[in-house]
Amino acid sequence: MLRQIYDGLNEGIIPLNSAYKLSWAKEGEKVTMDANEKGFYVFSADWSNELLTVQTPISGVRQYEFEPVEKTWLNTVDQHDMRGLVTRDLLRHARGVCKF
Repeated sequence: MLRQIYDGLNEGIIPLNSAYKLSWAKEGEKVTMDANEKGFYVFSADWSNELLTVQTPISGVRQYEFEPVEKTWLNTVDQHDMRGLVTRDLLRHARGVCKF
């Protein structure tokens, strides 16, 4: 999933927002996008517990579990799809859409 997130941001957001910087710390299983004055987006994986933690400057920190039937990451509290949260938050300040 981190590969999809990294590729999606790199293809859909980074080219249209030149001040944003994207990095992937594979040893730490973390993708970070510095959205300049807007803050940081951080995606980190805990594969042993099958959790994805997402932090956005707008929504804060959320945890997601993989749902194998729908093949998506759902919030552990409200069952919303991770892609919806990230897309909604990015639309507030970035051009383009994340292609994941």
